Amino acid sequence: MNCVSPEPTIFEGETNRRITARALLRPTLEWLKLVVFDRQVHEVAPIPVTLNPSQEVRMAFLECAGRNRCIFDLVRRILGRVLGAAKDDVQLRYGNRFSNTVSAHFSRNGNQACIPNLLGLSAGEAAAFCMFANIIRDFDETRRPLNSFENIRGIVLVDEIDLHLHLNHQLRVLPRLIEAFPKVQFIITAHSPLFVMGMKEVFGDSGFEVRELPDGNPIDIEDFSEFEHAFGAFMRTNRFASEVLQQFATAGKPVVIVEGPSDKLHLLTAWKKLFPSNELPWSFEVSGGVGVDVKDGGADQLRTMLRGAAFHAQSPILGLFDFDKEGWPQFNSLRTTKGFEVVSDTHLKHKQRPVQSCLLPVPASREEFVDLDGKHFHLAIEHYYSDEMLRNAGLINQLPGGSRVFDIKSNGDKIGFAKSVEAFDPCEFENFRLLFDRLHALLGTCVTGPNSSKPAELELFQIVSDVGGTP
Repeated sequence: MNCVSPEPTIFEGETNRRITARALLRPTLEWLKLVVFDRQVHEVAPIPVTLNPSQEVRMAFLECAGRNRCIFDLVRRILGRVLGAAKDDVQLRYGNRFSNTVSAHFSRNGNQACIPNLLGLSAGEAAAFCMFANIIRDFDETRRPLNSFENIRGIVLVDEIDLHLHLNHQLRVLPRLIEAFPKVQFIITAHSPLFVMGMKEVFGDSGFEVRELPDGNPIDIEDFSEFEHAFGAFMRTNRFASEVLQQFATAGKPVVIVEGPSDKLHLLTAWKKLFPSNELPWSFEVSGGVGVDVKDGGADQLRTMLRGAAFHAQSPILGLFDFDKEGWPQFNSLRTTKGFEVVSDTHLKHKQRPVQSCLLPVPASREEFVDLDGKHFHLAIEHYYSDEMLRNAGLINQLPGGSRVFDIKSNGDKIGFAKSVEAFDPCEFENFRLLFDRLHALLGTCVTGPNSSKPAELELFQIVSDVGGTP
């Protein structure tokens, strides 16, 4: 005898519709036509009407507010939100059996609009309409009572809900479509920060929750990684580059743009240690912007800044890349940027604008860290310090195979280390002389006095030889 109780039924209703489909618009419209047909057959009743004293009788039709009428109106309101119709009101008109079309007529921004055939909706409009119309359709399949959005209950899972959608649909339309189903729990994945911002605008801070995958930890909107990526993309636009470059132009000195804020700290400290009596001949700036509190940056942003400089720069600018696996590809990609010409393997110069780019010069003690032929690049500005100092700071990421070559840990406290070098002895900064000599040569600056980084005649030789193509 089997004493095991059967599993309880956890669904009050179920749908037989194939949920996953590549083309949903046509079957959704066909289903809507069936709803209209059922309404006409079952919810519209003929009644006799006396029209005049002669007792002539004509037939009129009375429509009751039945289930099919409700479904039709809910779907119209969904389409209205997708199309941005005034008061979510869209009138649908059906063609005859020969044309077989469904057209939409509505008011938007004070103007009358018409879509002659809903099969002509954009991919984003069609996706949003079908997604939410089919929530109504699936709930209808359960045969549960249905006369308003409030009757529809359940859990809806949507993967990449923002796929194919216009920015306005992500920001404004999707949140309002979700709002239309107050008794449905939506579990959604998305990459769009605009969608998350729109959700906050509609639901406030407590009406929804954002979790970062894969850990599933609750986060604030502005901690959403895609939000930071999108903001970074804005920062990398030519418009941003031109505005920052205008600020660079007011520096009054040649500008050296570095990848990140720690690079700037190293250079400023090294100059003070090596040449305490000399004024700094350049303005060091971070690719993420101007000022001491800049936290953004990176090799890709430096490359974009230099591309923007090719359009806007009026005063000398030089981009300084690390000679590592991030800096080398971004530097090298400038070779294909219109206007830049190759002076050497480590130096590019624009033909019309006062814009240059170079890689960190390689000290003799770090020659193993760079091999152009072997395509391995491991030199960052931190490598200018001794191994002992880097090891004490926990920044060494040893490569396999017992090589002397090592990377700088990407998750190490690079800013903390850059601040700590203030306490180092000046001898720890000797490798920076090579870099400063390179900057003197490329930017034509000159430092005189006992602490000069190089003799004037050697500087002139370096400029001539560099133009000739020698690294």
